[in-house]
Amino acid sequence: MYRLQHFVAKHSILCKVISIIVWAFMWIVLLCGRLNFNIIAGMLCYIICIFSYLLIIDATPSLIMQKTMHPLNNNCDPYPLLLETEKLLTYKNSKSAEQLILMNRAVALSDIGHYQEAYDIQKSVNIDKNPAPINRCIYYNNLFQFCMNLEKFDEAGIWFEKLMQVYADVKGKKALAMLESSIISSKAAEAYRKGDYMASIELTNSNTPKNLRSRVSGAMDYARACIALGENEKAADALAIVIRNGNRLYCVNEAAAMLRKIRGIEE
Repeated sequence: MYRLQHFVAKHSILCKVISIIVWAFMWIVLLCGRLNFNIIAGMLCYIICIFSYLLIIDATPSLIMQKTMHPLNNNCDPYPLLLETEKLLTYKNSKSAEQLILMNRAVALSDIGHYQEAYDIQKSVNIDKNPAPINRCIYYNNLFQFCMNLEKFDEAGIWFEKLMQVYADVKGKKALAMLESSIISSKAAEAYRKGDYMASIELTNSNTPKNLRSRVSGAMDYARACIALGENEKAADALAIVIRNGNRLYCVNEAAAMLRKIRGIEE
């Protein structure tokens, strides 16, 4: 099924044409009484038609990538998403699908520590052609986080302002709930950027992790703020969470380096 989905994604135009032909044939079978097809043949055509339609829907890049988000979010493994986006970029995609693939690839690259490449890919996406507020929120949120990783703090502030402006336009409980955790995380990072470390800790503590990856990210933010306040024991505990649960995320290496530095200072 996986290979079939990729075949459909790679040849999406051809598969859509075939699907339309099958739909048309089905209606001819079911509605044209002059054709000598029995009810079993008609139902068989109907089942084939529904299967082809669902296959095309299931083979869209967004749904294919969703299946690789589980290892990232729940196992802290960005490599399946990285490999999937690399493969999807070789196909002929629509402009909106291409944007989504690039943005997801940037996330995966950032999670393995390729911060500059992630930033460059994200900046290459023309988000002005995507009017959906939720997609624009994700775009600006990612840019903000990438700039924080690169210590481009002034530019990070610009993207945070844009994020807040677009976030104010997001409507619907489902969309707001989906963005809530990442928005709080960015608010905590922005407080850190401004030197308000206590506010950063309070925001991080108020943020309920949606999955293991967000728990690890929150622990990393908490540790940075604690170190800035000189609370090294609390920072060490948070860094231990990152190291224990971060699996293949690059922040595990960063946490280990920070922990060594803390122990060096204390010793």
